[in-house]
Amino acid sequence: MKSLFIILAFLLLFGLVINYNTKYSTSVFLTRAFFHVVLLRNKYLGMKEGDPESSMIGITTRDWKEVSLEAQTFYNMVRFVRGKLRDGVSDVELRDVSYHALAPPVSFHNSLSFKHVPEIRNSIFVKLRDQFYVEHFFGKDRRGKVIFLLHGGCGFAGHYDGQELRSIVEHMQHRFNSSLTHILSVDYRLMGLTEEERAKKNVFASTFSEQADDAIQAYKWLLQAFKPEDIVVVGSSFGSALSVELLRRAANENLPLPKAAILIGGVYDLSMKLTHSNKNSRNNIMLSDQLIDVMHRVYKEEESPLVTWKNVNKAVFSTNLYMIYSNDEELTKDNEVFIQLLKDLGHPSVKVSADRMMIHVHPIFEYYFPEAKVAMSKIMDFIDSLQ
Repeated sequence: MKSLFIILAFLLLFGLVINYNTKYSTSVFLTRAFFHVVLLRNKYLGMKEGDPESSMIGITTRDWKEVSLEAQTFYNMVRFVRGKLRDGVSDVELRDVSYHALAPPVSFHNSLSFKHVPEIRNSIFVKLRDQFYVEHFFGKDRRGKVIFLLHGGCGFAGHYDGQELRSIVEHMQHRFNSSLTHILSVDYRLMGLTEEERAKKNVFASTFSEQADDAIQAYKWLLQAFKPEDIVVVGSSFGSALSVELLRRAANENLPLPKAAILIGGVYDLSMKLTHSNKNSRNNIMLSDQLIDVMHRVYKEEESPLVTWKNVNKAVFSTNLYMIYSNDEELTKDNEVFIQLLKDLGHPSVKVSADRMMIHVHPIFEYYFPEAKVAMSKIMDFIDSLQ
């Protein structure tokens, strides 16, 4: 058994070396090689119930056994790393931790072209394919779609060239019959964590409204090149809060509304009180108490979407909403309460996917476990269904 494991690990490593030479960065190559070796170990030697923060290898929980072995392996790694970050990490150091190593960067290996846009804080604009592909698969009367992407990170962390953008671009390499042709990933200002940072107005935000200003500016830039009916807003975690604020502001400012908005694991109570009160052993995988506490401090005086949307301009109803989250994540309650608010408002077009025992924002980890890949495919199916 040990010899078989070594042989399989060697073959896997050899395959990854070939793949690395074509598109991976060194960090992605090492991360994925390690993940697959651990996955093989867990497959042939098994996983035991225990504390996932005690070891990165071979530890699962009773709840996690509901999902695939790949998901259990990934959850184990996330919980272990999260536990290590808890020991003496400052808020600023916590912000600087990123997930770039989990997916390959945007490059000419996985896109037709990409550029940074100076007018909107060097946000990145990616071209995935030509109009030819859209016309070939959908007909000459069909135009390509563009994603307006707002990343997550609790509002004070994350990156416009982070896991969200990279995972979508990687997924699209293997999805040929799609109407998605472009992505604009917005570099909005993160919330400053110190007085010195908040004083740097061009670099950091000091209010949620200032972050929404950046999103509005980027949206106006995109409207110069695309019709609103071809724009799909995608928000991940905190990016979902910014997405619904963008819709609210756009309606109030009489801007054309986008065709749809996809909200992935959204946070709609910026004070994080709902998250803190509903956190339990089953859904405690990604968001640490420190992350929740920092977000509470920087947003406790801000009005949340759960408040501002109670009297929202009904013009926002022209935008189709797709909410995808997990029944067992730290932000489940946020999503359930916001869905109920949308029902009370009478929003005519809200599609919901609530997946069981998934990690927060699970679709963006689509490379690592099959449930996430299915969720990402559902998102792309939704985009392709828009007329």
